[in-house]
Amino acid sequence: MQQCCCPRKPKKDNAKQFKEKLIRVIFGDKSNNKQTTKIMVDGQWLTYEECSKKFNMNFNNHVMIDMGVLNEIPFKLPQRSLNASDPKIKEEVNAYFARAESLIGIRTALEQQLGYEAYAMSDIKKGKLVAIYLGRYTPRTVKDINTDQIVDLINSKSLYTFRIDDNYVIDAGQYGNEARFIQHLPKADDVPESIRHNIAIENLRPVLIGGTLPFVYFYASTDIKAGALLGFNYGLDYWEKQNKEPILFQAGTSTQIDPKLQSHIKDWRMQQKIDSMQQKKYV
Repeated sequence: MQQCCCPRKPKKDNAKQFKEKLIRVIFGDKSNNKQTTKIMVDGQWLTYEECSKKFNMNFNNHVMIDMGVLNEIPFKLPQRSLNASDPKIKEEVNAYFARAESLIGIRTALEQQLGYEAYAMSDIKKGKLVAIYLGRYTPRTVKDINTDQIVDLINSKSLYTFRIDDNYVIDAGQYGNEARFIQHLPKADDVPESIRHNIAIENLRPVLIGGTLPFVYFYASTDIKAGALLGFNYGLDYWEKQNKEPILFQAGTSTQIDPKLQSHIKDWRMQQKIDSMQQKKYV
């Protein structure tokens, strides 16, 4: 299809049209970003190339950005880094990409429907940078090249889409790293206090860092023991899109909680919604 070099305003009724050309964005110092980090997968150390073959995707330590995103956002793409200017963050990021071994291991999940899960390779102190969610930085609304239909990635059933804001997402479906295997663990307030000690609670905190184009950094929200399942709160919207109840795990394990306990939490959450609606009604 012939392309015009002049920018055009997108039609109001249609999704924005983006070029398929992708630009690779490298984080941190170039000398530290050589994709030499090895990842433990089911007891074996694998390179990024070997992980790409195993998981049938492009396993990498950089971000792919749609050319159209750069045309839409009024900012200048840095040569080597999209890191925030904070020296502490730059130091953390350079150390993260210079590591010989990943802080995150990948193992086959005990619950078959989950596929794989991420776990801590060693003890991790609260506040440490554990992972950066990498993938394809893309508009939330794209055209499916097979069906020619407009797809909203935020409201779709995509399993690896991380919402940045109302307009953009990072999609780790085809491009990504070990962070894509981080599981859902609920916030403490999302389960009844009486049984909270029985439930694995989120131990990672996603933080958006950057300027005009932010990225997702995962920090340990508590001290994490070696071997512990890694997770953060996906949010109830994620599970509603899947038409499923949130999968919850027993504290200190990778085993799903008892169905009766799951049902109890579901009823409790429903009662919380009813109580909230009643309070709003009389305010």
